[in-house]
Amino acid sequence: MIQKRHDAFEALFKIGQALQTNGVARLTFTVCTAGRAVGFMKRLAKICGTEVACFNQKTVVLDDVTFGRAPSKGSLSFRER
Repeated sequence: MIQKRHDAFEALFKIGQALQTNGVARLTFTVCTAGRAVGFMKRLAKICGTEVACFNQKTVVLDDVTFGRAPSKGSLSFRER
């Protein structure tokens, strides 16, 4: 179990290096309420060496049909409740 934890941190560190190498200044999560895990997000930012942004309130995903448009591949709209 300890080795798995070590491997996970090593993977996060490598992801952080890749982000920094490619000039990524902010890692953004569009997952509902991920921002409520403040301690985890701060640790993730520190380990990856980049800013982390995410929602701290519930969000809703609406498709194009909701707005009266024909659906298009990969097109989503986001709205906070």
